[in-house]
Amino acid sequence: MHVGLFRRRAPIAEVGADFIEPDGAVATIAEIEVHGESFRQAELRAVAGPKTEDGASLHVGVTLRCEPSNEHDCNAIRVEVMGLVVGYVARDQAAVLSSTLQARCGGAAEADGLIVGGWDRGGGDEGSYGIRVWTDAARLEHLGVRLPGPAPQQPKVEVARRTPWPTLPGPVVGERRLTPTEAALESGEWGAGVTVVGEEDCQAAIVASMPASWEAKRTFPLVVELAIASVDGGERIEVHVNGARAGGFTAAMTTRYRELVTAAVATQLRPTAAANAHWAKKGGQEFWRLKVFLPHHRAE
Repeated sequence: MHVGLFRRRAPIAEVGADFIEPDGAVATIAEIEVHGESFRQAELRAVAGPKTEDGASLHVGVTLRCEPSNEHDCNAIRVEVMGLVVGYVARDQAAVLSSTLQARCGGAAEADGLIVGGWDRGGGDEGSYGIRVWTDAARLEHLGVRLPGPAPQQPKVEVARRTPWPTLPGPVVGERRLTPTEAALESGEWGAGVTVVGEEDCQAAIVASMPASWEAKRTFPLVVELAIASVDGGERIEVHVNGARAGGFTAAMTTRYRELVTAAVATQLRPTAAANAHWAKKGGQEFWRLKVFLPHHRAE
């Protein structure tokens, strides 16, 4: 069972959200070329999880951070995901971007990424992880930056207008939200994304929590409630959405998080957490899968 660790920013943003202009116009995006992912496979795996038959397709938030002290290239810009360095901006693009980011953006800028690759189909058919990164081309032009890239006659990539990413409601009286806050992550606390199992049999509950007018197969956030249930003669943590079962934790993750959940119940509070529902394939079938965001907690 995979637990994806994160720090400094919670992984509940999605690619494209920053590319929608206030008036609803479509924004043109520029691709940032990333090198060195082959040396950062452990970091990419920590975010995307173990290799699977179908590989990864995970939207992530990215920080482009200047590294003027780099002994090999004073224009170096590292690519960070959830506090982990997963690669570096290509040297020719970094040479154009670095001075502007340092002078006008405090040496760092946010972007959007997609982790890909990471498949293992057996028989030696195995692929490494990689990451593609984009930013708003209009914002770069506003800063006076034009990246080396495709010939002008090639079409630009566009992101269609989409429903704004919703903000999850905060905890109410009688509820204990277990997901680390942004402040806690900024202070150095680690979080974990725990993948739920058994949600293929609970699709109606997940679909019912989807925001109004939401696009098909698009990731969305939700709040889930955690409960201890008796399963096959033992105990498992179950995940509920609006009172309906939506899956559960494996035995290993139940052991890891049982104390956290039971501590909340003991104080007569409902343990809840932020989660993402994302459309993914499992066992040859596609359906909504859940990932729950909790503090990083090691079992004794």
